[in-house]
Amino acid sequence: MTDSPREIRYERVRQSILDAAHRLITTEGADNVSMRGIAREVDYTVGALYKYFESKEVLLATICEVGFERLVETMHHTIKPEDTFTERLYSCGQGYIQFARDNPEVYMLMFNQIQADPNALFGTVESNAFGVIYGLVQEGIKSGLIAPREAYTPQAIAFQLWYVVHGIASLRLTVFNGMDEDFDRMNDQVLRAAVHQVVNQT
Repeated sequence: MTDSPREIRYERVRQSILDAAHRLITTEGADNVSMRGIAREVDYTVGALYKYFESKEVLLATICEVGFERLVETMHHTIKPEDTFTERLYSCGQGYIQFARDNPEVYMLMFNQIQADPNALFGTVESNAFGVIYGLVQEGIKSGLIAPREAYTPQAIAFQLWYVVHGIASLRLTVFNGMDEDFDRMNDQVLRAAVHQVVNQT
C-alpha cells in the first residue's frame, strides 16, 4: 500500500529532525544537544518536535538505534567474500574501529545508552555488531579454523574479539585522543594478533 501524502510528509520531517540531531551531536557533543537547539536547526517550534519524539531521551535512543544499524553495515561492507577467513575476521574488526573513528560522538553516545537497551548488541547475526563477530566465529568453527573447548566456547571467543575491537575504539576516542603516537599501526598489530590467536588456537 502506498503511503499517503500526510504519512510521507511525517516521515520526511521526522528524518530531518534525526539528521539535525545527528549533526549537532557530531559538532557539539550529545551532552550539549537540546530539543530547543534541534528545533532551531530545523526551523520548528520545540512543541512541534514532540509530535515526532516524545522526549529528548527517545530521540537520542533513536539516534543510537540508527547508529548500531550503520555500525553493522560498515562491518559487513569491509568484509570481502573473496578474502581468506582470517582476513575477513580482521576486516570485520577494522570496520568496527573505523566506524568509531568516523563517528566518535555518536559511537560514545551509543555505548553510554546501551544499558537501557542491551538488545542493541545481542541478538541475530544480521541485526547487531556482536552478532556479526559471533557469526564469523561460528563460520570458523564449522570450517575447522577455530577450535572451541569447554572453557573456550564460541561465545567466549566472540567476546574476546569484541573486547579487543571495542577497547581499541574506545581508548582511541578517550584516553589516547589527540596524542601523536602512531596508534593506527599499533591498533593494526593488536587486532591482527588477536585474530591470529583465535584462528590458530588449538
